[in-house]
Amino acid sequence: LMALLHRTTNATSIWVASPVLGRSQTETESLIGCFANRVLFHAEIDPALPFREFLSRVKEEVISTLAHQDVPFELVLENLPRENAFRERGAIQVMFGFEQLGLHNLQLAGASTEYMPVPLETAKWDLSLFTARERDGVHNRWEFSSSLFDPAAAERMTGHFNMLLESILRSPNEPIGSLEMLTSAEIEQLNQWNQTNVPYPSTTCIHELFEEQVRKDPKRTCLEF
Repeated sequence: LMALLHRTTNATSIWVASPVLGRSQTETESLIGCFANRVLFHAEIDPALPFREFLSRVKEEVISTLAHQDVPFELVLENLPRENAFRERGAIQVMFGFEQLGLHNLQLAGASTEYMPVPLETAKWDLSLFTARERDGVHNRWEFSSSLFDPAAAERMTGHFNMLLESILRSPNEPIGSLEMLTSAEIEQLNQWNQTNVPYPSTTCIHELFEEQVRKDPKRTCLEF
């Protein structure tokens, strides 16, 4: 996701928030209640950096951040340097979550359960990506603010994300800035836009072509500035 944000915005300092359960202590595992918190992951991205090395750095960042996941998010925000861009915004813009959805049709004594997804009509953040591991594979769910993204833009972003994943799998040592991101349809569109060739009389000089235009339309405006 960070690589996608970098390639889409050209920003080199990327901040992504993520929810955590907040039950890192054994004493809280059996307690009823909400212990959820949010943590901030940060990455400085160099487009020339090989993706495999970037992934290793992100792994270190995740491990280091999760070691302090019990610190309230608001306290983290208050203690960021005043010149920090994230503190200036004062709010989460991008959220990433990993979900384990292995509780479908949970079997309970004397009761039956059924998983019922609830459709969401309001986005909490500007952009969110939730990845869920289910029995049939890994599924991604995107949420976006309709005031910032229209459906077509969101669909293009998901297409770019999928293309980045495929490119990473093929060439994990490729620099981040060189990973393929455009879909085949977008590449074809760019090729069509760049087809600007026109017939040109190669045996005629430029000044002669200019003189020919003057003879055809001598009263037409020649130059405006």
